[in-house]
Amino acid sequence: LGAVGALLATAFNICVHKPCTALLRRWRSTEQVGTQGGAYAAPTQPTHEKIHMDFRTQVTAYTAFAYLFVAGLIRDYAIIFRALVLQDEVAKKFLAREKWTTGWVQWYL
Repeated sequence: LGAVGALLATAFNICVHKPCTALLRRWRSTEQVGTQGGAYAAPTQPTHEKIHMDFRTQVTAYTAFAYLFVAGLIRDYAIIFRALVLQDEVAKKFLAREKWTTGWVQWYL
């Protein structure tokens, strides 16, 4: 089963992580010189005013959130599959542990 998990992780890495990394490399190569992190806020701007993020920064942030969300769901459903279908004792103990949150929505959001 460890090999199956490694194959799933590799497939997830190829399908999600590699394309996103390549896309970000292309955006970074076109980034303007002289801006720090792609932010276009003036240095004299007070901190309570609205800060502008460029498109690349927004896409990076939302892609990271989506990546974490999908990875967490895959992890949870893999544990449930191992506990219910494969009757794995470690997975059963993991599902029977004390819960700190009421559901996956509360944990991931």
